[in-house]
Amino acid sequence: MKHPTRRRPKKVREAQGQKTFTANSDPAEVLEFNLKSPDMLAMANCADYFRTQGHDLTQYNTPNTVKDSIALMDHLGYPEYNLFGISYGTTVVLSILDTYENSALSNLPAIRSALIDGIYPLSEPFDGQEFNVAVAALDIFAVCETDAACGAAYPDIRQRTIDLLAQVEAAPLTLENGQELTLADLSFVFSTVVSQRRNDVIPFLPRLVAELENKQADTYTAVSGILDGSVTPVAPEPVKTPFDTVASESAALSTELRSLADRVEGLGVTSAELTGALTQSDTLPDLYQNLLTDYLARTGPAERQGFALGLGSYVDSPQERTRQGLVNLSNSVTSPAVGAELGSIVNAMSEVEVALVFDTLTDADFMQPLLPIDQYTNITVKCNDRIAYTDLTDYQKRLQAFEAPQLIPQSKIFSTAANITFCQALGLGAPQGSPKPPEVVSDMRTLAFNSTLDTQTPVAGGEQAISKLTNVETVIFPGSGHGAVRYTDCARDIANAFVMYPEAEFDRSCVEQMRPVFVLPGDELPSIPSEE
Repeated sequence: MKHPTRRRPKKVREAQGQKTFTANSDPAEVLEFNLKSPDMLAMANCADYFRTQGHDLTQYNTPNTVKDSIALMDHLGYPEYNLFGISYGTTVVLSILDTYENSALSNLPAIRSALIDGIYPLSEPFDGQEFNVAVAALDIFAVCETDAACGAAYPDIRQRTIDLLAQVEAAPLTLENGQELTLADLSFVFSTVVSQRRNDVIPFLPRLVAELENKQADTYTAVSGILDGSVTPVAPEPVKTPFDTVASESAALSTELRSLADRVEGLGVTSAELTGALTQSDTLPDLYQNLLTDYLARTGPAERQGFALGLGSYVDSPQERTRQGLVNLSNSVTSPAVGAELGSIVNAMSEVEVALVFDTLTDADFMQPLLPIDQYTNITVKCNDRIAYTDLTDYQKRLQAFEAPQLIPQSKIFSTAANITFCQALGLGAPQGSPKPPEVVSDMRTLAFNSTLDTQTPVAGGEQAISKLTNVETVIFPGSGHGAVRYTDCARDIANAFVMYPEAEFDRSCVEQMRPVFVLPGDELPSIPSEE
């Protein structure tokens, strides 16, 4: 059977009609709009299918997962257990600790320690994570204020960033070099740095804001160049890929592809995959799609689903389907080497070829296989656990009070409403105005990891979740994403040490080495290539 992602793009996807909502939109209108969307109709069809197969969706919830986990531990029969959870897994771990704290049973399996990473508190409603990227972006400037040198060079820089966003929203800023800076330009920088974990760019941001206040363009120009690949940051040196060098050496496409295939053999796993993709490809769009497809087939379901969710913003916002948008999408994969190879291919494409790739990637034939059954399981569990205390009016009040609404993209502004209608489409209830559950109380030895660039489970939520734990150690990893052990050796080393010796002190020096060294006034900026 022909693989659906290998088909040639045949037409440019037409932009679907979009409706614009604001912080002052009527919540009832927002819900009604979401209920009529194709996604909700598809979700309702899935719910009907699951029920005809005998699945009771109401049984997919955290209390049942806790019972299953305890039963499994009891069945395995080990003398004691270490609990470890990432993301929703942290909800399960905390709920197990809560069960142990409040159970009258004396024969529960013994627990030795708990490690939670990317913490998702059960008290969190089923919101749409609308604020997460914006909060992480502003936190970069808060970190600057706590750094002695950065705080002295750029006092009150967090509030100044908020003020600059409001200023640029009111009217574009004409810089001293004649360039016009729009809100879209500035928010793109902040959201890209956070969502792609661009730790090479973070040190420049306070200086960028300070200069833009005075209409100076130097740091903004350097940062824009780093993001689009035309400027090399001073430090750290970016990882070079063989494809970058050889891609620029061949003019004719057929000669280029064949010479690349010959020269990347034996250069490791990713390059071997690149070689395979080359042998199946006649054009650069084919090469991009085949390399991406092979990578996504090899990676885990969590990354496939995350990539599909990232694609969703391009479905909702056709104007973002640009060359830079495709580079950003390429860099969102977990493997830096694969992201670099994909980005190199994009830079060799024509504008028409970029459009053709987006046509294929945003088509349901490509996206649907990336969203496995666990997407529905995830939504179902959140509906059963959290919908009763999810409140759209409360969310709207938080949105209206948020200090940097400019950083919340239109495609995300009422994601909470979409979640509410998902639950309704699945027949799993609606908001009831119920109180949120209290935070878990436990004296179990626990290690809690949070990450500053985690846009799914922000630091504040993690701190809230562990606020009633009385025997907990916390580590916040600068520049890491959702699930620190997935991204950094530092987190993995600390986790391993904790599991071996939960009560011992562990070395945190690697965390200090991850902190950004901010660029100060007068520091040398990366060289900007001259325009010829």
